Amino acid sequence: MGEKEIEEGLPGIGISPAYVRPGFRWAYFLVLNLVSFAIAGGVFLFVYTADFLDAGSETTAGWFFDHPGVASVAAATPMIVTCMIGVHYARRGARRRAAARAQQAAAPASAE
Repeated sequence: MGEKEIEEGLPGIGISPAYVRPGFRWAYFLVLNLVSFAIAGGVFLFVYTADFLDAGSETTAGWFFDHPGVASVAAATPMIVTCMIGVHYARRGARRRAAARAQQAAAPASAE
């Protein structure tokens, strides 16, 4: 990375000049991780100490215990979506490689 990018940052993608410098990347990384852990801890403590959520939680848990199929689908949804995205990327990569092979095969024929 040139000195110009370090001095000016990367305005096209909204990165400040301080973040471009390698020493500051770790600082931003640590600060943002501390912020995220603080938010996660605050949410955990809120839910852990919120007694007013007990009735709703018991109702929701009871409903899921009465409908185990729905609970299983809800629990498996993140994995299913991840697999679907992976299949999409695999197919897209296969199409891209096939197009590159077809272009490469057609290039010598058109050169003659």
